[in-house]
Amino acid sequence: MSAMRRMLTTITVIASLAMPVHAAAPKPAAASSAASDKLYEQARDHQKAGRFLDAARAYDAANAASPSVVLVYNAGRMYQKADELELAAARYRFFLAHELAPGERRERVVTELAQIDRILAQKRANAIATAAVEKVRLADLKRKAAAERRAEQRQAAAMETGGYVAIGIGGAGLIAALGIAFYAESLAQVVADPPRDEDGTIIWTPSEARQKEQEVDDLRLAAGITAGIGAAALATGIALAVVGASEQADEGANTPKVGLAPLRGGGAVFLGGSF
Repeated sequence: MSAMRRMLTTITVIASLAMPVHAAAPKPAAASSAASDKLYEQARDHQKAGRFLDAARAYDAANAASPSVVLVYNAGRMYQKADELELAAARYRFFLAHELAPGERRERVVTELAQIDRILAQKRANAIATAAVEKVRLADLKRKAAAERRAEQRQAAAMETGGYVAIGIGGAGLIAALGIAFYAESLAQVVADPPRDEDGTIIWTPSEARQKEQEVDDLRLAAGITAGIGAAALATGIALAVVGASEQADEGANTPKVGLAPLRGGGAVFLGGSF
C-alpha cells in the first residue's frame, strides 16, 4: 500500500507539472489608471461648465492614459457639442469599430454619425460652390480690370495723338504769327516813308495814311494774338504727348513721364519728367 501511495503521489505531481499555466490578462498600471481618473474628472468639470472643447481634449488625454471606448465616445460627444464635427466623426467611427455589442449607445452613435456626415457633406458642397462663385467673381474683376486698362490705353493713345496735333497747330500758329509780324513791320516801314511823286510830295491823303497806320497796328495785334495761341497750343500739345506716351509705357520703361509731387514746403507742386 505504501508503495502504491508513493506511485500515486508521483503521478499526481507529474500531471500537475505537465498542465499548462494560463497567465492572467495584464491590467492597467495603477499610476495610469489614477492619471486617467484625474483627467476624467477634469473633463467632467469642463463639460459641466460648458467648455466642451476642453472637455473633449481631457477625455482624449484620459483615453491615452488608460484606453476605453467609453472615453472615446465621451470625447466624440464633446467635440460634436464644440462644433468640431470632423474630430467628433473620427471618435464615433473608432467607437463603432471597437464597440460591437448592440445597444442604445451604439444606435445613438450611428444616428449622430450619419447626421454629422450629412452636415460635413453639405459644408463641403457649400465650400465648393463658394469657391466656384469666387472664381467667377475674380475672373469678372480681372476682365473688368483688363477692359479698364485697354480703355486707359486708348485714352492715352488719343491724348498722345491729340498732343501731336496740337503741336502741329501751335507750330503753324507761330509760323503764321511770324509771317504776320514780318508783313506788319514791312508795312510800318512804308508808313514811315510813304511813297512820293516826282516832286517829293506824299501821294497818300491824310486819311489813307491813317488807314495804313491802323492796318499796321491791327497786323501787330493779330501777330501777337496768333503767337500767343500758337505758343499755348504748342505747350499743350507737348504736355499731352508726353503724358499720353508715359501712360502707355510699361512700368519701368525709359519713356517720358510726367507727374505731380508735393514739395517739402507744403502745398506747392511741381511738374517733372524723366526721359
